[in-house]
Amino acid sequence: MAYWPDKVALALQASLPRLRDYAARRDADADGFRRALREQAALSAEEIRARVAQISSPGALPSAEHDRAPEWVLPFGRRFGNHREARAWAHQRVRGVTTVAVDGSELRPSRDYTLPLGFVQVAWFRNPHLGQEAERYEKDARVEAILAGVDGTDTSVRRFAAECETLIAQMQEVAGREPPPVVYFDGTLVLSFTAEMAFDLSEQYVTAILRLLDASEQLRVPLVGYVDASDAKDLCVLLAHLAGLPGPRGLNDAQVLGPALGWGDRTKAFICARADRVLGRYGEREICFTYLATTAGGPPARLDVPGWVVRDGLLDHVADVTRCEVVATAAGYPYAIESADAAAVLRGDDRERLVRAAQRFCEHFGMDLDVVPKAASKRRRRV
Repeated sequence: MAYWPDKVALALQASLPRLRDYAARRDADADGFRRALREQAALSAEEIRARVAQISSPGALPSAEHDRAPEWVLPFGRRFGNHREARAWAHQRVRGVTTVAVDGSELRPSRDYTLPLGFVQVAWFRNPHLGQEAERYEKDARVEAILAGVDGTDTSVRRFAAECETLIAQMQEVAGREPPPVVYFDGTLVLSFTAEMAFDLSEQYVTAILRLLDASEQLRVPLVGYVDASDAKDLCVLLAHLAGLPGPRGLNDAQVLGPALGWGDRTKAFICARADRVLGRYGEREICFTYLATTAGGPPARLDVPGWVVRDGLLDHVADVTRCEVVATAAGYPYAIESADAAAVLRGDDRERLVRAAQRFCEHFGMDLDVVPKAASKRRRRV
């Protein structure tokens, strides 16, 4: 789009009263929920469950680790004088722990071309954290060609399924290693975003994630759904029920929890119990979540894990490994996921090279993969 700085300035000025009002209401609501967080922190798992027993979807429920401490926040217990100290701790703590992350990218079939050809690219990064010894890290990718109308699949859902399939293959590769490996999925394990999709499309997403969850439990490989900027409100909904507050308006868990968490601190794990048609299709599979402070002063990240990880007492291990991964980047984001993303992403020039390769391939076999005139005109004008 064209950028009109004077008109943008006018639009922002006109929005100022609404912005101020929204911010004031949000801050007032946040103060109420933070107060409730402090006041309800001493409740036992049994007391919480009793208070919400008549509510079908209370947002969240206490997990198996709830009664291990009197507060909802579990302090990290370590403080570092500088980043060098943090790196030294992380290097020692993660040594021998294999971490894996997978990420994907896609080039959707486009009407800009005379053949409806698209691509899905999924990359993985596996790091045994053994330094110079034995196995080194592995970074690799798989690429699939998708022909719209023939393969009968949406490119986005195919990418999602391919990410899950690749993670399962990686779990099979690392299963049985000690200390337990930690495998990262870049996103939530609760696929509420599919609720508004057509059922057949939503079912493809849900089927893929359930296979991933089942593989994690069967292989006993801890799986983490990492959400860097979560807008989930599960804890806020639970707090509203416990403290008699109105439902959260414009607030999420991360905003409420931020001031209560120092770097490395996390919340106890809770079972996701949101009002969600999609979650109802998970059957007996529990998804637990914890919020982990990965930056100083910023909102915490949300870590979704299968319920068995909490029940088996592995969440402390998972949290520690994630802290180590974050220390490695010094940017509040796990190194494994960052590396997988770098290997998977298709930037503008990558996409052009991919299309040109496809054009040469088609030409070799006597087929035309050309840019239609309208698209060619747009490209000339936007160069």
